[in-house]
Amino acid sequence: MFESKISPRFRVLLEQLQDSFPVAWQFLSYVKNHSNEGFWLSTSRNAHLYYKNLFLAYIQVSPNGIQFSPKYNGKIWEQTVDRHQMIFPEVFYRLTKQNDGKLASWARFSSDGTIKITNQVPPEFFSNLIKEIKQIQ
Repeated sequence: MFESKISPRFRVLLEQLQDSFPVAWQFLSYVKNHSNEGFWLSTSRNAHLYYKNLFLAYIQVSPNGIQFSPKYNGKIWEQTVDRHQMIFPEVFYRLTKQNDGKLASWARFSSDGTIKITNQVPPEFFSNLIKEIKQIQ
């Protein structure tokens, strides 16, 4: 039903991530290529992350980090609904807590609700995020 819509500009950013931030590249590539599982992206300069008909996050990428925001940029696709609260902030807090209960140094939470994940993130963060999203009903 939904398919990723990748702009040429975002495609270039995605290609740059392959060398500078491989685990973020793998995550975004997975989402982009798995619409059959319900994942899809809508992009211009940055991306909106969707699962089925649900908007989950606005994503900004750079060579050293990926930022997730609960607020969409502009508007979301017709036939979708804003359900960012299904992952913000609880899922991100849970996935970034260390065994001692402190937040990992590779995650930065801002007062506006955004979460920046640096390129020091362990690969399992993104695979765990995908598993969490798949549990959304």
